[in-house]
Amino acid sequence: MHTLTTVLLGVPWWIPVLVYIIAAYVAVRWLGKYLADQPDQIKRLTVNMGLCAVAGTLFAAATGGFSFTTTTLLVVGVGVLNGFANITQWRASRISMSKTSLLSFGDDIIAVLLAIALIGDGRYLNAVSAMGMALCFATGVLFWWHDKKNGGESAHFYLCVMLYSVLWGVADFSQRYFAIEHMNAGQFVFAWYLGSSLALGTVFLGRKFLLPLLALRSAYFRTVFHNVQVETGKPYRAKDIGLIFVFAVGLCTCLAIEYWAKVLAPQTVVGPILLVSEALIPTTIGLWIFKEGRGFDKHQWGFAALGIIGVSLLAFGFHG
Repeated sequence: MHTLTTVLLGVPWWIPVLVYIIAAYVAVRWLGKYLADQPDQIKRLTVNMGLCAVAGTLFAAATGGFSFTTTTLLVVGVGVLNGFANITQWRASRISMSKTSLLSFGDDIIAVLLAIALIGDGRYLNAVSAMGMALCFATGVLFWWHDKKNGGESAHFYLCVMLYSVLWGVADFSQRYFAIEHMNAGQFVFAWYLGSSLALGTVFLGRKFLLPLLALRSAYFRTVFHNVQVETGKPYRAKDIGLIFVFAVGLCTCLAIEYWAKVLAPQTVVGPILLVSEALIPTTIGLWIFKEGRGFDKHQWGFAALGIIGVSLLAFGFHG
């Protein structure tokens, strides 16, 4: 076994979890919101995923995981899902980072349910966590109902949330599955971002031709091409390339750390901790740093509190 891999597998599971929370939910989400607010999201995501693929290749080479196997190709396919999920997540984050984070429980719950059904992690589930799931779903329904009634966020926003929740739920579960299969972390990161870069490259190159025709028949592609006029971005500056490079390195590093954590602990231990962190930290940044709290009324603050209670019960209800 590669020396670096041996060292990483010898640390307590909570160390990569803590590092991941700080890096992913503070630094990367903050920068991601800034980039999502800029013109031409598709182009920025394409460049970003291309840089992630390069970084993933270097990481795989450094950890002895640069190889092509059948499993590698399966992860490439999951990476394609991640690429499409990023498009809809950036769309949602541009509209509201705080609501996107509050409703981020969907992909985590799907990943946990898949872990229970397919790899036997169900021994960590109990009535408290099930109640937390119910409150989380109630939060999503209440936000949607309130916005529909009062002219808040459009149906497009909630469609984005649902789409990336399903795609990332499957993708997140795959991390635990391939960790159980003892796939090298470097090989996983390389394959994941190779698939993501292929997906974004296809969307970028085909958005003016084939994909607009698909949008006529598919709700997903209509979401991808919603307000397509904003995708005619300004010429890139050195600052733009630099920020995307930093974001790409951050994403690639966070994926490696998350995979590392899931090698050391079950999905149903790591997942709920990340769920409550994802709900609280980026939501706080969106509400107070990006001033999104100004658009919340008393009902929405109540829904937010309900969601936080739900994810807290979900997290503390699991036991390892």
